[in-house]
Amino acid sequence: MLTKYMPPEAVSLVEIDIAEGVDYNDDSVILQGVISAEDQGGWPGINGSFKIHCFDLAAWYLLDEPIQTTPLTVLRPLPSDYDSFFGELPANSIQRLKVKLSSDHERAVLEEILEPEGPTEELMQVADELNQPVVISTDQFGDLDLDRGIDCFRGEKEWNGETIDISFRAKNDAVPEDALSIASQLFLHQDKWTKQIEEAIIGELLELKNEDWREDGETEVSASEFLERMELVAISVDDEEFEFSYDDGDLFWGHMIYARGNLRGELHVGIQG
Repeated sequence: MLTKYMPPEAVSLVEIDIAEGVDYNDDSVILQGVISAEDQGGWPGINGSFKIHCFDLAAWYLLDEPIQTTPLTVLRPLPSDYDSFFGELPANSIQRLKVKLSSDHERAVLEEILEPEGPTEELMQVADELNQPVVISTDQFGDLDLDRGIDCFRGEKEWNGETIDISFRAKNDAVPEDALSIASQLFLHQDKWTKQIEEAIIGELLELKNEDWREDGETEVSASEFLERMELVAISVDDEEFEFSYDDGDLFWGHMIYARGNLRGELHVGIQG
């Protein structure tokens, strides 16, 4: 595992963080924390001369200071051809890091991965809690399991006679009541929302399919054929909006179809990727 790397085009490590309005302290600090179970990310750095590995600490502390339970986003610079980073800092593991820390203690740039030292009992407890399943029971949607990787509660529910996935954005390991209320209204009026969303999808995507996404020799697709080929697979809800996700039936060569909106009837449809 590469424990330390300085990008070739960076004058200082903090330059790799291009977020606006973030100030970093001059001195490096050593902290110890628990790697979050949320999905880790990666993207090219400045001019593609290096890459950035991004992960969160679910809980952490500066040495000899109290534990912090506000997540800390960490940016780790790596060589552009370094491809094995996703498995190096596994979820729920305890890591000791030397970092440049932002003044608001919300972001950090990794300077070096160090050998862990004996973590505090409180940090060990947080790590243990992150390994425990979280399940909540609801009257309308049954048991929902917390998927920490995407920070959502997930379950299954029938929509017009077909079983689909349903998910709710988690807040403090719970489902917001507003999200449950939105989902309840959607499922209470399934025919209305099916019609409204399908009309929006046909209005936006049928012409796109026939003009730009037909294969050689493929005839034009009718509205009825379009609707027959796509299949609803999931509904996700937060405390303000919802999203319907459809398998495209190869209409767009495997790109998912989505419809995002709210109960006021405002909808935006498109294809992912």
